[in-house]
Amino acid sequence: MCDEAEDDKKQIELVVDRPSDCFAAILNYYQTNELHMPPSVCPSAFRTELKFWSVAPTDLEPCCLYRYYTFWDEYETHENFRKSTFKQEMKDGLFIQLNTHNKINNVRRRVWKLADFKENTVCAKVYIVTVFVMIMLCVFTLAFSTEPMFQRPLRKCEMLEYLEHSNNEVAEYARERFGNPECSSDHVINSDEEISETDMQWQQINSETNGTGSVEEIILPRVMVRHQVFEALEYFTAVFFTVELLIRIFTCPSLSDFFTNILNIFDILAVLGFYIHIAIININKEYRYQYGWVRSISYIQIFRIMRLFRVVRNVRLSRVLTFSIRKNARDMSFLLLLFLMGVFSSASLIYFIEERDSIASIPVAWYWATITFTTVGYGDIKPTTGAGRFVAAVLGMCGVLLLSITLPMYVNNFLTLYKYSCLDKYIQERKHTRRKLKGAVRAINTMNSVDKPINNGKVFPKTDFYEVKPKSISTKSSVNNNHTVKKEEIVLEEM
Repeated sequence: MCDEAEDDKKQIELVVDRPSDCFAAILNYYQTNELHMPPSVCPSAFRTELKFWSVAPTDLEPCCLYRYYTFWDEYETHENFRKSTFKQEMKDGLFIQLNTHNKINNVRRRVWKLADFKENTVCAKVYIVTVFVMIMLCVFTLAFSTEPMFQRPLRKCEMLEYLEHSNNEVAEYARERFGNPECSSDHVINSDEEISETDMQWQQINSETNGTGSVEEIILPRVMVRHQVFEALEYFTAVFFTVELLIRIFTCPSLSDFFTNILNIFDILAVLGFYIHIAIININKEYRYQYGWVRSISYIQIFRIMRLFRVVRNVRLSRVLTFSIRKNARDMSFLLLLFLMGVFSSASLIYFIEERDSIASIPVAWYWATITFTTVGYGDIKPTTGAGRFVAAVLGMCGVLLLSITLPMYVNNFLTLYKYSCLDKYIQERKHTRRKLKGAVRAINTMNSVDKPINNGKVFPKTDFYEVKPKSISTKSSVNNNHTVKKEEIVLEEM
């Protein structure tokens, strides 16, 4: 075609139906052999243009190639984050569709969404606050019950029960000393008869068959127990979490997924720990007043603090943090490798440099190196020689440099994902608002379609409007066949 036009001395006009900005970059590439991406062009649109002209992205100049690949790296990270969030929601049962014709299943689904913190209603917020308060109440009850300020000595019936079940030799002497009180099961719990100091230690005269007597000094053990208010609070929180766990088991979409979830396992262990402790102290009442391994079973309830991860699991910030840790797992493993290299090498050096009085073994040196490398420095173990102090100084500087250089990389990835997550939420809210707006416009059109007869038996649309925010509706008039007709024009204004 060009040859024929050149022979006929005619001009050829070529029309390229492509975006002007992108085509200008392609044309400039063929003219100057340098490919640049215009700043005003989206990299996704520019990639489409490159595919159309069969140009490889690697032909871009380094100044634009970095921006091009940076965009696609962030884009892929964002898409992977959205897919990960969706898969997690599917795994948690948020989108599991139950039988809509079954009322029981509908109730189960609603209760599950409420109990698994997937609702954003007023009831869900009240439930979240209630669970949070109960978790804090359980933790503080177990914590403050170990404080000596909130403990009391055993009362008479409690002391007798402890001595008898522990097979103590002074049990009979103590019962006589206390005046043989009536100690039934209810009386032991509700007894308020405190033991005086004279009843905790006295001299017992034992008469013998030959008429002589021996004097034996009796000293009762001083055992402290927590106040009864802590017992009541522990029972109250245990009943609450037991009922809540049963409700969640009954309403969960998948029992296999429920019992394999690590957070649910902690919940079950916390509930079982309370009931196992109650069973043991009722079978062997000696353990009721001892702070041994039996009491540690009760302290398993402290794992209820892990439920806070369930509360914040659906929070956007928590999801971003979890995904960032998974995405940077390889980089963090390399950081851990560098950390271990520094700890092991410096620990070996400090062990051979210092005396055994300072560093007893290499595992002790590992502890010292870890504390020094992380710039904590408790001061319980410290080098005394000049060479050892030099090693400690170098190790501390290496720790500061390693943390200051590597941590911003993870922080930048987290901030980028968090920014995209906020944008996703904003876009979803705008789409939701737009759907409501379209529904309102559709409702207005439906109301305006009601026919209203006028002159000559002709029918024209009804023009009574209702104000619906966030839009305004205006009317324009025109003349057609000697009839004035109001044309409806809907103008949507951004609020």
